[in-house]
Amino acid sequence: MAIRDDFEVAAGQVRAAVQRFALGLLVLAAFGAMLIGKADTVLVEHARVLALDLASPVLEAIARPVAAANRAIADLKEFASLREENARLREENARLLAWQTAARRLENSRITCSGMPWISRIV
Repeated sequence: MAIRDDFEVAAGQVRAAVQRFALGLLVLAAFGAMLIGKADTVLVEHARVLALDLASPVLEAIARPVAAANRAIADLKEFASLREENARLREENARLLAWQTAARRLENSRITCSGMPWISRIV
């Protein structure tokens, strides 16, 4: 029991001292937190600069193949669109050739019929 009483007495004295110097301790703790925060900001800034300096060559080395792959994909998309346009133009060309053939036939029949005036009365 004596140890417990001694502990309670010591704890009471510490509590009284803390209460007596609470304002001073809080000011010191706030000042310490500000110093740690300022030092931490500088430390974090240095760490950030170091990380960027180390990572930039790696990122550049990675970016080159990625850019080449992007160019290759763009070329493939352009090639696909060119194939589609080529197919569309072939269809249009075939349609125009059919119209041209029909126009030539009509022109030939008109020339043939112009030499025969009696056909123009029938038609």
